[in-house]
Amino acid sequence: MRNLPYHLLALFVVICWGLAFVSTKVLYAYGMGPWAVVALRAVLAYGLLIFIAPKNLYAGSFRNEVTVALLGFASVPLSYGLQNQALVTGQASTVAVLVAMGPVLTGLLAMAALRTWKMHWMTMLGLVASVTGALLLYFDAVVMQELSQRGFILGIAAAAAYALYALLLRALGDLPPLFVLRKATGYGVIGAIPFFLSEGPTEVILLADPVVIANFLFLALVVSAIGWVLWQTAERRVGATAARIYTFIWPLAAVLGGIFILDEAWSYIGFMGAGMILCGVISAQTGLARVALEMAKRY
Repeated sequence: MRNLPYHLLALFVVICWGLAFVSTKVLYAYGMGPWAVVALRAVLAYGLLIFIAPKNLYAGSFRNEVTVALLGFASVPLSYGLQNQALVTGQASTVAVLVAMGPVLTGLLAMAALRTWKMHWMTMLGLVASVTGALLLYFDAVVMQELSQRGFILGIAAAAAYALYALLLRALGDLPPLFVLRKATGYGVIGAIPFFLSEGPTEVILLADPVVIANFLFLALVVSAIGWVLWQTAERRVGATAARIYTFIWPLAAVLGGIFILDEAWSYIGFMGAGMILCGVISAQTGLARVALEMAKRY
């Protein structure tokens, strides 16, 4: 009971993470482009992080500095960029569930880097369940609802980008988390600028709309900057194992938000696919946690 407020805090953060996909679709409906959302969200988050994160300029070593830069490019232009591109033609709920496959892909990427393919049987079971769920989700979105397969493919690519981001983040475990977030977000802004400029001009009048302002503040501050601080606080108090359980909730928040806010359609096959993906990710954690730990130690 003493840690109940921190459990509720963790729950609040993961719900916000799930609703970020819904918020992005709302911005599209008001005329914002995908790269405009990525860039402006990152700029606002970086502006807040300048004030609340450690002010160190150097990451301590050339290796750390390069890793932080790669982390920034993997997070903002690559992961967020692919997510936002997927959301152009895909449903927010579907893309969120696909991105939730990221931990499984993280483990596979770590095993490839370690040159080992020995899997715990629960990891193999989780991998099979996740792949089967993705196929069911593809059938629901592309075949039954006749949505563009581009959104589905980009959603898978966004999950792979998240896997790369997660591995790079583990390699920086010795540095203060807020410092890493500030530095990575700054590099990410630099990486997103060329894509933002190539997208075409954004109507400045859109930024005066209260709905647009509210959604940008939600994405940049609540989801990205403040959300990360709150998550770190909650994780320290409830423990990493307990906090990990809450990370399986954000795809459910995205699905419910997509259905009730965006009026997105789902069939029984889609729900079965999403359920299999989430069960597969949960099942795979037993073996993947060990692989990720070994990866962090080695690199």
